[in-house]
Amino acid sequence: IDKEQLSEVLGCRVQLSPAVLAQLDSGQEAPSPGMKYRHYAPQTELVLLQGSDQAFADYVGRHAEQGVFALCFDELR
Repeated sequence: IDKEQLSEVLGCRVQLSPAVLAQLDSGQEAPSPGMKYRHYAPQTELVLLQGSDQAFADYVGRHAEQGVFALCFDELR
């Protein structure tokens, strides 16, 4: 999601912190840890599943020993 998309959805001008747009000087910290690139660069595989509740449970059961974490949304049905 970029700045223009946020502005369009919110219906107002969006301002970004300089911490988002540029390298911080030595000793400076971003106001929030989520404002820099590494925060959103996980080294974890992502698998999206679509199907029945039982198919989802079967998949998680088959992969549980690999440290599978699951997030479910009923709203997507």
